[in-house]
Amino acid sequence: AAGLVAAISAARSGASVLILERQERLGKKILVTGNGRCNFSNRGAQAACYHGDPSFAGAVLARFGVAETLRFFAELGLLGREEGEGRLYPVSNQANAVLDCLRLETARLGVESRCGIPVVDIQPLAGGFRLRDAAGRDTFAKRLVLATGGAAKGGSLSGYELLTRLGQPQTPRFAALTGIKIDHPACRSLKGLRVKGEISLWQAGRCQRSERGELQFTDYGLSGIAVFNLARLLHGAKEAWLQLDLLPEYTLAELQEHLQAKQSRLQDFPVEDLGVGLLPKRLAQALLQESAPLPLSTSLGRAGADVPAAFAKVVKCWRLRPLGALPLTEAQITAGGAATTYIEPHTMASKCCPGLYLAGELVDIDGDCGGYNLQWAWSSGFVAGESAAKSLQ
Repeated sequence: AAGLVAAISAARSGASVLILERQERLGKKILVTGNGRCNFSNRGAQAACYHGDPSFAGAVLARFGVAETLRFFAELGLLGREEGEGRLYPVSNQANAVLDCLRLETARLGVESRCGIPVVDIQPLAGGFRLRDAAGRDTFAKRLVLATGGAAKGGSLSGYELLTRLGQPQTPRFAALTGIKIDHPACRSLKGLRVKGEISLWQAGRCQRSERGELQFTDYGLSGIAVFNLARLLHGAKEAWLQLDLLPEYTLAELQEHLQAKQSRLQDFPVEDLGVGLLPKRLAQALLQESAPLPLSTSLGRAGADVPAAFAKVVKCWRLRPLGALPLTEAQITAGGAATTYIEPHTMASKCCPGLYLAGELVDIDGDCGGYNLQWAWSSGFVAGESAAKSLQ
């Protein structure tokens, strides 16, 4: 994503551009974004939506932000549609529409590309760089934009290895936007269930962050957008807890009152009926077993007056112990990478290696789920490509 936009902005600024692509085709990873629909930006993208160095991300977005991105794609023939929470999708609902528009523009501008042959070595030379690919072919470039993507699902470590060869400092890499492993047997029994709720991450008695949205139970724990946005916080965290509120629209007192009234009406019915009308059956039964250690077949009249209050408390405050985030191979985004301290934000130029420009996921900037990471790719790619071309003038 970042590399294609960098190529376009450089070519528009008068440079002769060559794309060297490790994959067998350009922009392959774009096709799987947004479940194949490509959530290509977010109306609310701003510095606060990014991690690593938010002020750095903000400086880049100030040069090429959401408004510029929408104009850019409109020029290429792509129109967007806004959905919930500011998410922007192509009106066709097809990720290939985004990629096709980018590829058509590279063709129109005469950008050359070579696919399926990875670059294995880069050597800075007087006035530029010598790049050697896996076939042993050398290419000379006066300027180099490195936009290899990250090590998350479908990616590789090749970009970070090239950064090391070029002497570009890096921060530790870890998974962002991924599922969270949970040490609780109920998660496996609830596998495949999706619910709306609020999830919070707590550490040392303090809430670090809360997210509302869809929660999905899996055989390893929890997934879903709200979970993804918390996963990066588990990197290096000790004694962390997750807290689920499965009915955030109601207060604890309101829920308790509702359940107590229900118990009074259904004295002869089993305890398992207490959750009917509130939560999916499997989830309600799991939480009833969590809150009241008695058979679910017990009548509500014999269950005791404390059962509704205990059930309400677990519904509003279900505490789960996280074992950590899923690994990079399962993550959507890599956190960490080229340290922003050694990059000029207004140009994306390296401060360590003259003529080198960096863009996209390779840089230590990662955004929340919802189109923010593709927006970072477009923003950083455009600035890097344009700046690299203009430096030749």
